[in-house]
Amino acid sequence: MIVILLFLAGLLIALISSSLGIGGGIFTVPVLIFSARMIPIPDQFAGVQAVAGSLLMAFIFSLSASYRNHKNRTIQWHLGALLTVGAVPGAVLGSTIAIQLKVQQLVLIFAFFLTINGLYTLLKKPSSATDDEDDGAVLPPGRMRVLSVIPIGVLIGMISSLTGIGGGVFMVPLFMHLYHQTPRQSVATSSFCITIISMSGALAYLWQGLLISTADIPDPHIGYYYLPLILPLLVGGLAGGYMGAHVSYKLPARLLRFLLGVLQLLVAARLIFESVSGLLV
Repeated sequence: MIVILLFLAGLLIALISSSLGIGGGIFTVPVLIFSARMIPIPDQFAGVQAVAGSLLMAFIFSLSASYRNHKNRTIQWHLGALLTVGAVPGAVLGSTIAIQLKVQQLVLIFAFFLTINGLYTLLKKPSSATDDEDDGAVLPPGRMRVLSVIPIGVLIGMISSLTGIGGGVFMVPLFMHLYHQTPRQSVATSSFCITIISMSGALAYLWQGLLISTADIPDPHIGYYYLPLILPLLVGGLAGGYMGAHVSYKLPARLLRFLLGVLQLLVAARLIFESVSGLLV
């Protein structure tokens, strides 16, 4: 039963996330944390395995979505490439920091960024320029703004690897408001960046897990990846990612923005409650 539920969760998470150009960690991390308690996986590994699994999941469905977006020619390769130049070393650094923290600390860090992004998503007044699904020419960013993509990428890579967020909740508004891309281009370029960032973070966690003893995680597992949890999510995510890239062309941008903001705040509230309860026990 849990295998079927995880498959459906992976399908739904990928469908929603790839349609919005986000990494899906806002949903995958809680799913993996709560699922780990049913195994059970020891607390010292619960948070890290959830973050690592979230990044691997984000890589699978963003790769699937990017294939469709490439066919539709909506990826802005120059911005995406520059951002990932900074994000890759940032993701590796974030994974190194994360394994030193307790599960409650990881959850609280994740919930903090989730709350900030949820409030921004709901309270930011959309402009007509960023809400119109116009595939025409956009205002090209200045040279200094282009150069700023690399250091911004380092920060996004660190946050993504530290919390399991693919970074799309930061990148989509960044591409729209700072670099003047249309919503379709922003979502597509974000999905491409997530493919590279999440792959870097997932490989870093794999390497760290092979170096550190993870014998307390039940078999079968590879490092921090507990396969009975990860594989059903990945299979569902592969199908959902391709479907989500198609959905992004159908749903109104304002509706997607509202739903994303509400979901972020609800998940953050639940994680904060669970984390504080764990700290008080």
